[in-house]
Amino acid sequence: TTLVGTLSLAAATCAALGLAIGALAPSADLALAAGIPVMIVHMVLGILNPAGTAETKPPSAAVSLASHASPIKWSIRALCCAELRGMELERRSLKEAPRMGGLALVRSGDEVLERLGLSGSSCRQCCGRLGRLLAAELALAYVGLRLQRPKYTSMAQARAEEERERGGVDGA
Repeated sequence: TTLVGTLSLAAATCAALGLAIGALAPSADLALAAGIPVMIVHMVLGILNPAGTAETKPPSAAVSLASHASPIKWSIRALCCAELRGMELERRSLKEAPRMGGLALVRSGDEVLERLGLSGSSCRQCCGRLGRLLAAELALAYVGLRLQRPKYTSMAQARAEEERERGGVDGA
């Protein structure tokens, strides 16, 4: 249930991000153009270090802020914590073990989390971050919809305009 709950929360958060981008953009084309770079930035900043080691140098303030706004970051961390916490890994012979990298010769899931820099994190904590991110994105979407105020035309005005256009074409 933790897996399904985390993935559902991540999907809702990503959908809210798309809604916020669409609500803030003045046109659909601009929303599509802005959405792709935002998704790429979240994907790049949301992953864990593939070398299997914790960050040694802290990122800049802008990168850190963008990273904390990534739903991918929090969902990956939540899933890693849920899956690896308390897990005992199968012991292998030294011939089969990786010879290098941050995850060489690990014996437990807790050791993996420690090497990834997630020893102080929990699934509940990461899902809480996802929930707060979801709320912030929905609030941003609401503000965007209030600012952009979709403009609607009444049916009577649309018909009158359509008849005028037809009359001008037929009368020529």
